[in-house]
Amino acid sequence: MRKQSFLRMMTLAMTWIFTMGIANAIPNTCDVTLDGQSGGEVTLISAALAPKAKDAEAMAVKQAFFALIDRGVEGIQSGQPILSTPSKEFNYTFYKDNKYLNYLSSTPMKLDESKIGNNKRVSMKVTINLTKLKADLISSKLAISPAWQDQKQASATSSLNPTIMVVPYIPSGEEDSLEGMKKYLDDNPAMKYAVNAVSSQFASHGYKTRDLSATVANSKNDEIMTEGSQKDAKTMVIQELPADIVATVSLDLFRDGNKGQCTITVDAVERQTAGKLCSTTFSSGQYMTTDYIALTDYALKKLEKKFFNQLQDAFAQMVEKGREMKLEFLLSETVTDWDFDTETPAAEEDFKDELEEWLRSNANHGIYDMSQSNDKFIAASINIPLWDAKRNRSYSINNFTSALRKFIKNQLGDAYKAKVSSMGQKLIITIE
Repeated sequence: MRKQSFLRMMTLAMTWIFTMGIANAIPNTCDVTLDGQSGGEVTLISAALAPKAKDAEAMAVKQAFFALIDRGVEGIQSGQPILSTPSKEFNYTFYKDNKYLNYLSSTPMKLDESKIGNNKRVSMKVTINLTKLKADLISSKLAISPAWQDQKQASATSSLNPTIMVVPYIPSGEEDSLEGMKKYLDDNPAMKYAVNAVSSQFASHGYKTRDLSATVANSKNDEIMTEGSQKDAKTMVIQELPADIVATVSLDLFRDGNKGQCTITVDAVERQTAGKLCSTTFSSGQYMTTDYIALTDYALKKLEKKFFNQLQDAFAQMVEKGREMKLEFLLSETVTDWDFDTETPAAEEDFKDELEEWLRSNANHGIYDMSQSNDKFIAASINIPLWDAKRNRSYSINNFTSALRKFIKNQLGDAYKAKVSSMGQKLIITIE
């Protein structure tokens, strides 16, 4: 009797889950196995339990999709689900509005039916158009598991592998060195809480993060840490941060009598190029409290996944367009008989013309710029690929630097040498 009662409870729970379209988790009684896979189709055997046979049939079909998309099926892509992160919004409309029916390659076939207590257990054979389903999931900007991504695309994305550091926005008048940032956090508990929480959010979304306090403690650059009056200190600090992306957190705390509100803005930029990747602002709303930690916590709970979707889109564009590199060409004080407006010693061609042609030939999708220059200085930028399609492997900054060195060597011969200093996505080339 107790067993029948338990089964009935499980049936009602499963019916509610799929009827409402909120398939957040699959029940322990779910039974979905691989029957076969051919071309762009996959056939699954799915069994479900319900008071009526027709309800069990419908539930079995839905369970087949849910297992494939959110849980994973043994024998398909190492048992990994198509989505790396389940989406409640997607599941709600996908099942409630019966959108899953669009991906059936044929009418599901009932294999068997049996009675368990007051319920019917039905086993269905479900064939799904996997190619169309995966393509539509990708076009919907959902997070696809690495096992299901195109191998070259997945490898290119993986080669980006950015490290992120979250730092506080320092108001005017405050010391904006690394040490100043740490002190500002120590003096402002709400900001410290916000910075740590946002950093945790990045970590929970799979990004590598670095801790600001630990960076200050381990830093050996005393000048950057302690010199608060140096020119353009913020830029120098950002350049010294051991991260590819810097996310700056701004905190606006409002108080009106016993009421309080907190608004947080997060801006993510590339460390070297200062290119903005994404930005978002979210608010706690007004509460009858002036506890700034609590208000900050309320606001952080509203950190929309839209921000991380923007960041993911920015990375996807970077995979497509390439990684931007900044180049600065300088002449050493010892070079007095040659400049950038004259012919190259080895090739006897105009150096700027040769450099521009080389940038054009090596730029990903032809994206480069060399519009700022004079006879003693050249500022240029170029997008380099993340993936070497010809060699089917990642293309790193070191690969690009090596190619650039060879080009300069061919132009200058033995008359001059190029000293190349690398600062992440920025190269400073000094001709000596």
